[in-house]
Amino acid sequence: MSRNTRFLSGAARFCNDALFVASARLGRVATIVILLSFISNVTRGQSAYLIGLGHLDPNFDVSYAFGVSADGMVVTGESSRPNFQTEAFQWTMERGIVGMGYRSSDGHCVSGDGRVIVGGVSPGEAYYWIPGVEFYRMGDLPGGSFSSKAWGADWEGAVIVGSASSERSRNIEAFIWTSQDGMVGLGGLDPNHIYSLASGISSDGTIVVGKTRSPETQVAFRWTAEEGMHELSRSEKWGWHQAQGISPDGSVIVGYGYYNDLGYDAFRWTEEEGMTALGVLDETPFKYQGRAEDASVRGWIIVGWSDEDDGRKAVVWTPRRGILRLGELLANDFGVDLGTWEMYSGFAVSYDGKTIVGEGWHFENGEGITEGFLVRIPCIDDCDRCSFRERMTGTCKPRGDGTVKVIAKLSGGRVGATLTFCLDYYKAFAEATVNEDGRAKARFKRLPPGPHHLTLKECDAPADVGCE
Repeated sequence: MSRNTRFLSGAARFCNDALFVASARLGRVATIVILLSFISNVTRGQSAYLIGLGHLDPNFDVSYAFGVSADGMVVTGESSRPNFQTEAFQWTMERGIVGMGYRSSDGHCVSGDGRVIVGGVSPGEAYYWIPGVEFYRMGDLPGGSFSSKAWGADWEGAVIVGSASSERSRNIEAFIWTSQDGMVGLGGLDPNHIYSLASGISSDGTIVVGKTRSPETQVAFRWTAEEGMHELSRSEKWGWHQAQGISPDGSVIVGYGYYNDLGYDAFRWTEEEGMTALGVLDETPFKYQGRAEDASVRGWIIVGWSDEDDGRKAVVWTPRRGILRLGELLANDFGVDLGTWEMYSGFAVSYDGKTIVGEGWHFENGEGITEGFLVRIPCIDDCDRCSFRERMTGTCKPRGDGTVKVIAKLSGGRVGATLTFCLDYYKAFAEATVNEDGRAKARFKRLPPGPHHLTLKECDAPADVGCE
């Protein structure tokens, strides 16, 4: 079996079906090993699975997955190469892992539409990469030593954020980049000591988050073109802190900081509630550590990591269930046999919160291997509303004013469950209750012609509809 891709899958724990093993060929190099639940009335999208993303060089078994597209279909990260170098990659189910072609590079983020990958490349320069189309070095800010790195991108990859050296900074300065204006520095909160880094941006490109030095300490910031840079509001329990990511809709910011003289805790921040500690796996001294890296739309699912006695664990946080170990969630809720896999960190999550990528470790042929992973989970926080047989279809009707109406139809739903229908990667929402026939319907009006995407917040039932 090739090390390039490993695929482990299971169904919800209340489905007691036989398991079988099959193999398939992906592209030219990637071999998949599939552990599937044989369930006649459950679609492939209803099964939870773990995929090891593989390595660019079979002789160097270290890779990390740092970014994922809105639909969870495109992943980026880095994979080890000879002479202590790394190379950025793009991963898709169809092609497997494909290198960027430039050594000493890393991939940090995928644009929401999956077309653009951003990161850093030797000798220390931000880039954007459209695989098979374009590779562009972005330069840096005026003055200072030459250095830059891109950390985030909006939906189309048209607005990119990161950090670069500059004349007015003592080290690095956050930047925002567009093709029209190039790279523009965002400054900092301490005019006498400019130090800042932009780590994330909302899907529409209007809200930037990261870390900066204030006159007192390092703090998380939120930046908009209208209001400039502001420190996130917080209680006195928080010491230094920094933002790592932002939900696609811009409503929730996540990160970590020094909390209540205990250690490092992950946080969730909103304008209404301020900064909220998410909790850690182990609250004992020297083990109190947690970090939130990314959030789905509206912060329904937050991913990151937390420490405990036997090491770091990839975790998710949800409003109803709190902190959960990702490995235990897969094994206990969905029956996935993880083998020797341990998941150390969750670095990014898809818009719907159902696809998570990060860093893991496992044994293969007696060797310990560090490998980027992708996890797909049908539901996390609202599984009691799902039948795991949901199917979505959509139809379009022209309105006569140049717009269209999209009608979303669900079948196979859990009777009596109230579900949230989502349009175009969570740009619009509508609730409906499943009737006695397992059906529900939602309508979205005054939409532009063109393709539209439908899904559910709670359950896994995606559908695409063309409205030409």
